[in-house]
Amino acid sequence: MTLSYQNFDKGFFNSRFQMQMTFDNGAPDLNIKPGQKVVFDVDVEHGPLPITMLMHGNVIPALAAAKVNLVNNELTQPLFIAAKNKSPVEATLRFAFGGSFSTTLDVAPAEYGKFSFGEGQFTFNGDGSSLSNLDIEGKVEDIVLQLSPMNKVTAKSFTIDSLARLEEKKFPVGESESKFNQINIINHGEDVAQIDAFVAKTRLDRVKDKDYINVQSHLRT
Repeated sequence: MTLSYQNFDKGFFNSRFQMQMTFDNGAPDLNIKPGQKVVFDVDVEHGPLPITMLMHGNVIPALAAAKVNLVNNELTQPLFIAAKNKSPVEATLRFAFGGSFSTTLDVAPAEYGKFSFGEGQFTFNGDGSSLSNLDIEGKVEDIVLQLSPMNKVTAKSFTIDSLARLEEKKFPVGESESKFNQINIINHGEDVAQIDAFVAKTRLDRVKDKDYINVQSHLRT
């Protein structure tokens, strides 16, 4: 895979360019042909006071802010079709002078075969490029899995809350919780089962004086 940049346009307040990832040898397992590309439009606002952030009332100085959009092309077109010709994902990034960063990922409603969901948003906040103290929060609304023409499973929302850090810059440790809320199993238009929540918790701990991680997982309803 080759990462490259093109169409760079540098201005005083902002800069624009395209970032592209080219699959030189393709990826047969993913039905990606050699030479196909994933392309992103990137719009960067220069610091110390990016204009868009000022418009949203954020007056904290920042190194830069950027908005990243997926480009509709031969490879990504199915994602746009699933999202009804809207951009399936849009990312907003902010980089602080101290090395911390924050990213907001907006997900458009989409339908992929028998699986569909509504709007979603995920946030990623970290202390630096080493991804220390990485905090992830996210939510997706109105999840539907169509099992057959007469049977489906729905969930009002899916949420995730995770806090992790790297010990000695190589050992990921922390906790995460993923939850499906208000689950309904529907048969011929009628609810046959309801679950308030299905929760999965995971904890990663480094074993004392050892170079490996202990993983604990718990499921509950």
